[in-house]
Amino acid sequence: MNREETISHQEMADLARLRSQTYGFLGSLYIQRPDPAFVGRLTDGAMISLLNSMTCGEASGEIASGLELVKRYLTRIREMPAQEIETELAVERTRLLRGIKPGYGPPPAYESVYAGSDEQPLMQTSVAVARAYAEAGVGLPEEVRDQPDFIGFELDFLRHLTDKEARAWACGDRGEAFKLLEKERAFLDEHAAGWIPRFCDLMFQDAKLDFYRGVARLTKAFVTDEVRRLVDLQNWARAARAA
Repeated sequence: MNREETISHQEMADLARLRSQTYGFLGSLYIQRPDPAFVGRLTDGAMISLLNSMTCGEASGEIASGLELVKRYLTRIREMPAQEIETELAVERTRLLRGIKPGYGPPPAYESVYAGSDEQPLMQTSVAVARAYAEAGVGLPEEVRDQPDFIGFELDFLRHLTDKEARAWACGDRGEAFKLLEKERAFLDEHAAGWIPRFCDLMFQDAKLDFYRGVARLTKAFVTDEVRRLVDLQNWARAARAA
């Protein structure tokens, strides 16, 4: 392997690793219920440090807007009791993600709902998502009583794929890395990118807390950027194959 290939593989590994960390971070904000540990991360400065590291300290557009909203919320809660923070986040999370009743928040955050409707979810969509997980050798833990097409699980699946991609690049396995890029693109095109931005628009409109308004902006912007990014990466991969 020559020096140019080594540098290229390392750069691709670093990019895939950063993308994986971002998917994992965003997914965790939807999956994890606000608890003392979650609140602790918000109030000890770790959240801001993580956000800044994911954007290398530079951001624009909806990413910048989302970061500013989250930071504004973190500034507001600095002197609040932890229990109050936990309660207000838990109430807001349930209202925004679970579709408790019409008019109380957006339709619940499941792809099957946005492929169909709140009254008639398109359940074959949920089956297709579960099949994609199984084909990649992953699935929901047995103790999880939820549908596989929940927004947090789809983001976490993309974390899994991009993490595997990073490992493939790091090992110099270009063929495996190319296959994983194809799987990422397919899952975004067939599933995540088709509904998550639309849900995030509704979540942003309905959210009362700047924290979740910011999370909605960040999620939409990142998923939308990923679609464009993967087109570029696959074009690069095709050129690399032909070289």
